Amino acid sequence: ATTIVWFIFRKADWSWILQDFLGILFSINMLKVLRLPSLKTCTCLLCALFFYDIFFVFITPLFMKGKSVMVEVATGHSSDEQLPMVLKVPHFSSDPCLKYTYSLLGFGDILVPGLLLAFCHGFDLMVGSPWKIYWVVSCVMYTLGLVA
Repeated sequence: ATTIVWFIFRKADWSWILQDFLGILFSINMLKVLRLPSLKTCTCLLCALFFYDIFFVFITPLFMKGKSVMVEVATGHSSDEQLPMVLKVPHFSSDPCLKYTYSLLGFGDILVPGLLLAFCHGFDLMVGSPWKIYWVVSCVMYTLGLVA
């Protein structure tokens, strides 16, 4: 029912709330379903996606008329439609006449580090770490990376 409400009202100013709610539920579900077998796999995946992000966000504008392919796909290009593949966080303003602008956080930026966090949590459980040190350090570093 939430998806239908979002689909009907997806162009309303408040639809980002439903989109983010659905995106968070999707991310949690994917993290419950997917498991990576080793830290080497996690590291290779994170490194590959790091360079993938750099290429599609910062390098493609150099030969695509100044437009990033990844940003164009996430924002719907020149069409009026957007795919719900990002979490949208509005920049709130004190002026009620201004239209919302949004910061975008793609699902890949949530799911891939989330797979590493899930691996670290599983490792802490497997070795019986009382303070879950790998998971705690990974969470702190991921949070610092998001904030920076």
